[in-house]
Amino acid sequence: MGLEIFVFFAREYPQLLQEYLEASIANELRRVDAVADPSLSPLILIPEDIATKHGPIFPPSFLEAYHFPYVQRLTEAWHSRGYNVVYHSDGNYKSIIPLLMAAGVDGFYCLEPACGMDIIGLKKRWPEMVWAGGLDGVDLMEKGSPEKVAQEVKRQIQETDALRTGGLFVATSSEINPTIPAENFLAMVAAVGECVNPEL
Repeated sequence: MGLEIFVFFAREYPQLLQEYLEASIANELRRVDAVADPSLSPLILIPEDIATKHGPIFPPSFLEAYHFPYVQRLTEAWHSRGYNVVYHSDGNYKSIIPLLMAAGVDGFYCLEPACGMDIIGLKKRWPEMVWAGGLDGVDLMEKGSPEKVAQEVKRQIQETDALRTGGLFVATSSEINPTIPAENFLAMVAAVGECVNPEL
């Protein structure tokens, strides 16, 4: 419904908003029933952009009432069908990661370094989670050199100890946009292939 209308309903018609969210999650749960097939993919993404570079758009009390319960219900539905669940948001949502973990998600995607979402620090703090997308999608992937891309990929793998512990999915902090030179994308892929655990 868009952010402005959403905020209007939350303030003026909270009961109606609650009914809308219940209808929305019911629709999502029907979709899970219709399409879930873990043989096609081992994980699913729950995408919600709830943060700016300064932090979550909404206070924790609002998210506890209107967001986390629905994330938990959806996560449980996917888990019951054999999926792992990765939660996505742009921006800096570090302060609510424990609350999303309590809702049952298995990992996080779209970690924007420029917003304070440092994948190395996050993985060290919560090593049991899966972390994806810590390569800066603009200053590094769009404007950097293939050498810089490869250097950063290897640094993240080494400093997170991912070759031993797992839990790291090397990717950009956004999509592979047309403005990213092909050689930078290829450098990212090649650098991952050059990092191996000699014990395996």
